[in-house]
Formats: sequence, C-alpha cells, structure tokens
Amino acid sequence: MFLEFNKYSKEEMRQLERFICSSYFNANAKLENLFYYLKSYYPNITDDEVKPSIIWAAATKGEKFKDTNYRKLVSDFTDLLERFFVQNEFDTDREYKKIILLRNLRKRKIKKRFDKTYVELMKEMNSQFSKDGDYYFRKSLVISEKYQNDFGKIKYEYSPLLQEQSDNIDYLILFEKLHMFHQMFQSKQNSADRNNYVQIWHDEVFRRVEKDIAAIERMHPNIYIIYLVLKMLRDNDDKIMNDLKSYLNKVGSKFPVSKLGYYYEYLTSYCVKKYNKGDIIYRKKALELYKEMDKMGIFVIDNMIIDSDFNNVVNIALAEGNLKFAEEFIEKYRKYIDEDFADSAYSLARAKLLFSKKEFDRMFELLNNVEYKDTLYYINSKFLIARAHIENKNIVSAKYIYESLKQYKRSNNKLSDDQKNTLTVFLKYFTYTLKIMDAQDSEKLKLKKIALASLEAEKQVVPTKSWFKEKFS
Repeated sequence: MFLEFNKYSKEEMRQLERFICSSYFNANAKLENLFYYLKSYYPNITDDEVKPSIIWAAATKGEKFKDTNYRKLVSDFTDLLERFFVQNEFDTDREYKKIILLRNLRKRKIKKRFDKTYVELMKEMNSQFSKDGDYYFRKSLVISEKYQNDFGKIKYEYSPLLQEQSDNIDYLILFEKLHMFHQMFQSKQNSADRNNYVQIWHDEVFRRVEKDIAAIERMHPNIYIIYLVLKMLRDNDDKIMNDLKSYLNKVGSKFPVSKLGYYYEYLTSYCVKKYNKGDIIYRKKALELYKEMDKMGIFVIDNMIIDSDFNNVVNIALAEGNLKFAEEFIEKYRKYIDEDFADSAYSLARAKLLFSKKEFDRMFELLNNVEYKDTLYYINSKFLIARAHIENKNIVSAKYIYESLKQYKRSNNKLSDDQKNTLTVFLKYFTYTLKIMDAQDSEKLKLKKIALASLEAEKQVVPTKSWFKEKFS
C-alpha cells in the first residue's frame, strides 16, 4: 500500500495533505506523522523505507513497537485513505453534490432553497447533449425528490412529474439494455464458451427505438449511437458504420472526450473484426481511425488504455508498414496501459516493432519480459519467435515453436473460433515455409509457387501475410 504513494500526482499529494491535516477528517496525530514521513521520500519510496518497525517509529515518534498496534495503525491509515478517495470523488462531482443537497433541503423543509436548486439542476440537465445511463439515473433522483417535496399539495391531482419520471425511466432502460446487449455480443464473439445469453426484451427494445428513431437521434444521442453500434456489429453492415461515422463527425464535439473515445473504439473494433475475417481494406480504415483518435486525444479513457486495444493499434500500424506511427504510439501511450499488463504489453509491442526493423537479437531480449497473460500474448509471442528463427536460419528452433503451437491449438479448449482460425492459418503457411527451408534447391522454386498461389487465393485473413509472401517470392 505505501509504495502506491509513488504513483500519486503532486496535486493528489497536496489534496491528501490538506485532507489528513483537517481536524474534521482526521484527529489522529500518528496518521499525520505517517503521511509526512512518506511524503519526505515521495516519489521514490522503496521497500527499505516502509518496513513495519520504521513505519511505526515514524508515526509514533519512538513508542515501543508492537505488532497488533502496528496493524491497527495501518488499518486506520488505510481507512483514512479510502475516505479521502471517496471525498475527492465527491468533491469533483458537482452535479451529484447538488442532488445530495436537494435531498437534504427537502428533508429539512427549506422550501425556497429547494425550489431554486431544483430549477438549477433541471436546467443544467436538460441542456446536456450527452445522455448516458448515469444521466437518466440521476435525473430520476431529481424528479423523485421534486415529487416527494410537492406530494402534499398534488396528491389528488394529475402530476406531469410522474409522466416525466416514467419517460425518463424508459430511456434509462433502453440505454442500459442496449449497452448490455452490446457487451453480451462482444463477450460471445471473444469466448470459446458456447452458452447463449438470455436477452429479455431484446426485440421490444429495438422496436421501441426504431418506432421513434428520429426523436431519439435528436434528443437521446447516446441511445442512438449504441443502437447503431449494435446493429452494425450484429448485421455486419457497412452502411451503418458510415452512418455512425457521419453522425460522430457532426456531433462528436458535443460529447465529453471519454465518451467520444468509446464511440470511436466501436468503429475501430468493427474494422478490426472485418479485417480479421479477411477484408484487407478495413486494416487501412482502422489505421485512419486510429490516427484520428490520436489527433483528437481520445485514446485514453479514465486515465487508461486497455492492453488489447494497445496491441490492436500496433498490429494494424505495422501490418500497414507505418513503423513511424507504431513507434510514436507505443512510446506515447505506454504509461496508460493497465498496470497488470503494462510490462508485457509494452515489451511485446516493442518486440514486434524490432522484428519489423529486422533487429532480431534485441527482439528476443524484449520477449523475455513478456508474461503469457492470456492467449493473445502467447500466440503473438510465438508467431514472432517462429519467424525470427526462420530469419536467422535456425530451423531446429523454428520447428520446435511450430510443434508447440500445434500442441497448444490441440490442447487448449478455451480458444475462441477466431483464435483457432488464426492458429490454423498461420500453421498452414508456416508448414510451407519449413518445407521450403528443408527442400533441395531444385524443389524450392516449385514449392514457393505452390505456397504463393495458395496464399494469394486464401479467403481467410493470414497473420503476417506480407512476411509469408516475401518468403514465397
């Protein structure tokens, strides 16, 4: 826990200092002492500075060490930190603070302030263009507070508030259901599990959106977008992709950066999916989208980039021969990769780049840092190693990797259909490569022609196709 302080920004440390030194939030002097001790080593705290006896001495100014007391100190400090996280999040969420204020004004019967705050909140919310699940949920809270506040004088009347609340909840359901259907679709695509998700209200949700599509496009853009995304992926429809891209070009500036990042990722995932099915033109389209995202600064969402997304960008850029963009992207975004995958994702990406530059010795050094976090790390690493051994004319080692990939494909029952297909196609053309390497000179040309003809006629996407083409030419 104490080493985590090294990751805090300077502003976070200043905020934490004010928090811990506030008697309202903290009355324990030992916790304040401990904070200032850690601050004195920030941002270079090491294990040597956080040994229990040293932490205890710094916090207590010399009291005798006792393990139970030390554990209580750490527990109290952890509780204080977690309270800081919550308070800091709350302080930055102006809208939610107003909703909590509205609730307290109602409970305390401060009617004029309640009415003023309600009007301000509704004006702010109704002026928002982006409307996601949080928006509809929070608006529901505001309307509910208003209805409860006015209940005494409207309990025998028709209340427009109830209709407004009902409509708002309908849109909340539409958004959350469409969002969930999209997640289910993606999960199904990526999983080897053949179980089907139960999608209650699927047809009803689509009919409801399509019945009022013009108004939803105009007034509820987030619902409209997720509807288009789901139809695009489900129906494999390029027209919808173009409609979505045009819509984002028209209204994208009205969305928060984080939301726009998600929506562009939907477009890139569609292009990558089409490319992985063999439509090579979508590789170029994906790279164009990635460049747009980089220019707009929308790759990083919630201060993080998913390792699989990072990997996709590098793969696409290198396959398109754009080593400059790949290298700039790797170095620019490496610090945002999820820390559980950061070292492996970065090392694998750099290794791919070095392979493209034919710097195979340095590539092998980097691959030593790659942990096989999941199937993609294993497959990507082995593909690189196998090809590098061919480049180095190390046929024995290349055959060893080839056999290990065949065994992996046979024995791994968690491979998705796309992953099985990727392995099958790679192994098919790597078999040709090995046969050519083993063949007598008189047979090599004949084998190359056969392999090249098969490669050019291949309907499936071929991993590292340009490399195989080079070997068969």
